[in-house]
Amino acid sequence: MLALRITFITCLVFLISFLNCYAATLHVPDDYDEIEDAVDEAEAGDTILVAPGEFEPFLLEDVEELVILGAGLQMEENSIIDGENNVVSIEIRDCQNIEVGGFEIDGGYTAIWLNGSDNVYIHHNFMHDHPTAWASCISISAGSSDLLIERNIMHNARHYGIYMNGNLNGELANITIRNNVLHAMDAADGMNIQGVDGLQIYNNIITNNSNGIWFVQNIQNWRVEFNDIWGNGRDARGFDPYDSNIAEDPEFVDVDEDDYHLNEDSPCIDAGDPDSPRDP
Repeated sequence: MLALRITFITCLVFLISFLNCYAATLHVPDDYDEIEDAVDEAEAGDTILVAPGEFEPFLLEDVEELVILGAGLQMEENSIIDGENNVVSIEIRDCQNIEVGGFEIDGGYTAIWLNGSDNVYIHHNFMHDHPTAWASCISISAGSSDLLIERNIMHNARHYGIYMNGNLNGELANITIRNNVLHAMDAADGMNIQGVDGLQIYNNIITNNSNGIWFVQNIQNWRVEFNDIWGNGRDARGFDPYDSNIAEDPEFVDVDEDDYHLNEDSPCIDAGDPDSPRDP
C-alpha cells in the first residue's frame, strides 16, 4: 500500500505539471550552461532535461514540483555530475514534489543528499566511486518523508550505499527502496538506517558490502522482503533477513565493466515480490 501511495502521489505531480499550461521545459546545455542555472530560472511544474556531457554539482533549496532528468543510463554517453571532494553532487533541501533521474554521478562527498524534503522520486541513476571519508551514494536526513528510491545502481562509496538518520526520533517516514543494486561499499554498509517510521525495502540486490543492511535503532513499521543479500561481511544486523530474502550470487554480467545486467541463469530473475511484474 505504501508503494502504491507513493506512486499515486508521483503520478499526481506529473498530471498537475502536464495540465499546467505555463509549465516549461528547460534544456541544459542548450538553454543554460549548467544545471544550477536552469534550477535558478525554473518555476513550479517545469522540467529540466540534461543532455549527455559533464556538469557541476547543484543544489535544490525550497523548490516545489520540479523534474530534472538526465539522458539515462542506456545511452552511449551519459549526463554526468562530476563530483568534487567534500562536495555533495545533488543536494535536495526543504523541497517538495521533486523527481531526479537518469544521471551518472561520479566522485564527490555524497551523490544525493535529501534533507527535510517530501515526495521525492530518485530513479535510474548510477552513483559510484565516492572516496571521501563518510561518503554515501544517498544520504537522507531528518524531516524527509514519502520517498521512493528505485532502479539505481550504487557502487563503491567510502562508507554507505544508503544512509538514513532520523535522529532516533522517527523523523523519517514512509520510505520505499526497491529494485536497486548496492554493491561493494567495502568500508561500511549497503544500508545504514536509524530513526525511520514506515520503511519498505524489497527487490534489491545488496552484495559485497561490509554489512548488507544494518538497522541501528528505532525502526518502526518496516518490511524487508524479496531481496538478494549476499557476500557481505554480515548480511544483516538488527533483524533476521532470511525468512523472505535470498543469499545467492546474483551473477552480474561484468561488474568490472559496470555491467550490472543479470546473466540468464541468475537466481534473482523473477525472485522478487510476486506481486511485481515479471522480469523481461
